[in-house]
Amino acid sequence: MSRIGKIVFIGAILLFFNIVFSSRVGATIIFSISNPTLNENDEIEVDAVVSGLISSSCSTTGCYLQGQLQSSGGYFGYTYNNSGEYVDYFKNPGSIDELKSKLFNFTPVSGAWIGKLRVKNNPGSQNYYGPGDYLLSFRRFSGNSLSPTSSESNGLSVSLTLPVPTPIPTINILSTPTPTPIPTLVPTEFPLKTPPPTVISTNTQTPKPTPTAKLSPTPIKTLLPLNTATGAGYMESSQAFQVLGTESGETSNDFSGEKTKSGKRLMILPTALIILGVLFIGAAIFSIIKKGKIDYTDDSEKQNS
Repeated sequence: MSRIGKIVFIGAILLFFNIVFSSRVGATIIFSISNPTLNENDEIEVDAVVSGLISSSCSTTGCYLQGQLQSSGGYFGYTYNNSGEYVDYFKNPGSIDELKSKLFNFTPVSGAWIGKLRVKNNPGSQNYYGPGDYLLSFRRFSGNSLSPTSSESNGLSVSLTLPVPTPIPTINILSTPTPTPIPTLVPTEFPLKTPPPTVISTNTQTPKPTPTAKLSPTPIKTLLPLNTATGAGYMESSQAFQVLGTESGETSNDFSGEKTKSGKRLMILPTALIILGVLFIGAAIFSIIKKGKIDYTDDSEKQNS
């Protein structure tokens, strides 16, 4: 080979390596998102462009993308996949199959892909702090490993609006619940039923007691002297009682204790008995004195004769 031929050959080799080396060094993957739109449910849709991919950038089934919303506490959110489902954010997948079944995937054409991506807010996440501005980005998985690639998308600021839900207390069925103290019930005083008041009629008259019939005593017949001076003639004590009663203004049959004309009650029977007793005693004394006088007269006549 001539000297000129050797120079041309070496130059061609250098040019070849230069072209290959330059293509390798200059190959850059671009992953950008733009034009975010949000609805009332905090669903976000963006335009995505991926370029500069080579054969080793994706697996035979394509590349896989995961959306992530970021706060100061960390990442959260749902990613919309090819099955029409929202899948909650996970930091590290458990397996390649799990990664491929959950995330959105695309197949690049000539090392590039253009399309739309969707994510959704998860207000129940501990990293969501309520309405405000959060950072949205996407990360890419090649599908050949569980770790994401270093070529993440740019970040966009999005304003989320959903409120933080009120936490619902959970009950551990295995633990013994603390008994709730039962309040002591104070019985309410209940008025007892009382009978209705008795109505007393003003026209009701108190019945008068029925007078008890009194038996009139049978008068005792006793012979009394009519003439106390001569001792001649006698009358019954009932007649004397009748006479005495007539003189005192009383009726002979009034033994029932009725009122006299002066309005006073007289106990006639005891009074009559007392009077009769006095008469009997007087008559007896008179008889004794008279008899003694007669005897004295007879004795005097006998002595004179």
